[in-house]
Amino acid sequence: MCFFKKTPSTIWVPTEYPLSVSQLYSLYTDTKDHVYMWDSQYYVLTLEDWQKVFKDVLTNMPKYLAEKLDCEDMAFICLTRIIEKYQINGCGVAVGNSPMGYHGFNTFVASENGEFKRHILEPQNGIFDPMGYELETVIFG
Repeated sequence: MCFFKKTPSTIWVPTEYPLSVSQLYSLYTDTKDHVYMWDSQYYVLTLEDWQKVFKDVLTNMPKYLAEKLDCEDMAFICLTRIIEKYQINGCGVAVGNSPMGYHGFNTFVASENGEFKRHILEPQNGIFDPMGYELETVIFG
């Protein structure tokens, strides 16, 4: 009989930083007052930890289907996976102008050297802060 000792696997847990509604809103004041926040407290990560989270949740995204599974649907899938797996609500769904026209994507807040900064994520290719994206409406759960 042989017994194998199971070694504990290292489970990565990101460090969360609390962000109040007023702090979050102050980062999005240029979105024509189209910012919807449904929680009373938000939690964000460092940019490095967000990169790990996005790498995980964007793996095996479904195939794009025009008018059925398109840009805003990809943004909702990304957000849903983050909430389901990490319980982090500092990422939202955004719509606005992009080089491709009116577009759906994600926006998130990162803690960077003691400051909170907003960013954009294109969930279809994982690019952070793509050029030419403008927020119009943002929804944070």
